[in-house]
Amino acid sequence: MVDQKVTALGAIAAATVDDLLYLIEDPLGVPLSKKITFDNFQKSITDVGVIATGTWNAGFGANAIGDADIDWGTGAGQISAVDIPIADAGIIITGTEVETALQENRTAIDLNTLKDTNVSTDLSAGARTATTIKVDSSDGTDATLVEADTTNAGILGSDKWDEIVANSLKVTYDDAGTVAANAAHVIGDGSDHADVATNTLKETNVSTDLSVGTVGINTVAITSDGGADDVTIPAATITAAGCLTTVKWAEIVANTLKDTNVSTDLSLGDLAATTMNVNSSDGTNATLIEADTTNAGLLGSDKWDEIVANTAKDTNVTTNLSLGVGNATTEVVACSDGTDCTLIEADTDNAGLLGADKWDEIVANSLKDTNVTTNLSLGVGNATTEVVACSDGTDCTLIEADTDNAGLLGADKWDEIVANTAAKHTQNTDTALGSGCVAADHGTAATDQVINICYGTGEPPTANTTTEGALFVKYTA
Repeated sequence: MVDQKVTALGAIAAATVDDLLYLIEDPLGVPLSKKITFDNFQKSITDVGVIATGTWNAGFGANAIGDADIDWGTGAGQISAVDIPIADAGIIITGTEVETALQENRTAIDLNTLKDTNVSTDLSAGARTATTIKVDSSDGTDATLVEADTTNAGILGSDKWDEIVANSLKVTYDDAGTVAANAAHVIGDGSDHADVATNTLKETNVSTDLSVGTVGINTVAITSDGGADDVTIPAATITAAGCLTTVKWAEIVANTLKDTNVSTDLSLGDLAATTMNVNSSDGTNATLIEADTTNAGLLGSDKWDEIVANTAKDTNVTTNLSLGVGNATTEVVACSDGTDCTLIEADTDNAGLLGADKWDEIVANSLKDTNVTTNLSLGVGNATTEVVACSDGTDCTLIEADTDNAGLLGADKWDEIVANTAAKHTQNTDTALGSGCVAADHGTAATDQVINICYGTGEPPTANTTTEGALFVKYTA
């Protein structure tokens, strides 16, 4: 195998526990070339160190990791409520994980808790303007009352107050002498109202004789001096008073000839289950129909029967319920004076009884130990698999990784790593590996290249002291 590339070496499908791996012991101190069996190598792995670039995925079987294997807490790198998603995201709660959901509920509770109920609200007069008054609330929004106007009620504004005061100061007079003597009526040029008292050109409080003027079939005119018509009174209408026209006069005369205030005799006519005829002695008969949900009416024969049946029933009586015959999924509730009721077992969608099968499941679950410690240990493996033994459950078999899936490091890949560890060469340029070579930095994340592996019992080496992409394996001495 001297002077051969690792990729040129023969490959095996899986490593066995007795296969040997090549390692450099204490590479940061006194590096020594050593060998280790694949079995001891696996047993010594207790921690996967820092990976400079890329990611490392490990696949585990169902139920292989329990809550005790998770680092719960709120510190850096720990799993907390903020890392646990919820199924209700955006439906009732805005948050998408447990921590935010709890905070939303806490906020909602605090908001309701801080509210006072059935408290008194004190109102007081606030700031005022010429047209508004503010009513202040001790525990809510203030209200501003505005001035009344032609359309809406409101407060009395200062302008209207001034008008009322001005009108209250006015004096009403009923004779010309008093008006003439009123000094308040003297105008700016010094004249007064003396001419009112001495005015003899007009006659006041005289009598006016009115007489009928032109008369038509729909109107009557009125004249004040026997001459031309001064005003014409139109015919009356439904909405306004006026003259009685000749047409309406004729109608009234015709109606006067009719008999009024005569007696009309009503009698019971034909009957049916839902109708009744009321006969009129001098007019049209009326048929009364049965009442329904919307309209008032007769009491029909069907509703009469229902009333009779209900009247015969006893009300406010005691009904005794007792346990009847049941089975594994149902239970009968017997009624002393009515129909028995059968209660059925609850299911995923509906509430109901606790059935016998679910009772057995609860009893079985009650006998189980919870929050117990599960011990995992290394079982029997081979070149491509390793068994993780469970102290109280099913063991899990880890299989070798392949191109598509994460997994164990198989024996064949171990040999390849050992071979690569023995040589360092320039990535993608060297065509041969020398004895004890070491790979250069892994510079391209998406390209397969040779990497270095080192191990020790302490912490991983500082990133700038080893090659990029190197793996560090921590083991227990």
